[in-house]
Amino acid sequence: MGQTADGFRYHIFDPFLVIGQIITLQAIFYVVLCVAAYLTAAGIGEPVSLALIFTSVITNTWAGYICYVTSAIIMGVLSGWVVQRARQCLDFALTMHIIHFTASCSYDTCPRSLGWWLLNIACVAITASVAEYVSMNINTGAIQLNVGNNKKQSDVPLL
Repeated sequence: MGQTADGFRYHIFDPFLVIGQIITLQAIFYVVLCVAAYLTAAGIGEPVSLALIFTSVITNTWAGYICYVTSAIIMGVLSGWVVQRARQCLDFALTMHIIHFTASCSYDTCPRSLGWWLLNIACVAITASVAEYVSMNINTGAIQLNVGNNKKQSDVPLL
């Protein structure tokens, strides 16, 4: 990520960084969702297919809801780690789900199930909340201060 000499990010817009983060998060989103859908389908005896990911078939069972919520929590942690800016987490969570909605519409038809819509709205909220929490914890870590060139930080007397 673009950083200055003092370790902080640039405050200019970097489209290559944003596009790279979107592609990374979308790929991770589908890997996590596919693994969760596979485990869910294997657990309830459903045949495994792309319809589990791109249609509202998986929302017909409680296991499907658990699959989506679990993947939203995992994506929240990973999104917070990739984005590392709390104010951008909602943007990236919405972008992931808008791209997923577009892919779902192109796979079959646009989802009409109220359960699918409510589930995805809840997943956006969960992903954004968890990502903001993770990124805030990353940003509030200890800041290394270089005091003197030859002294360790523990050698510097405290006033």
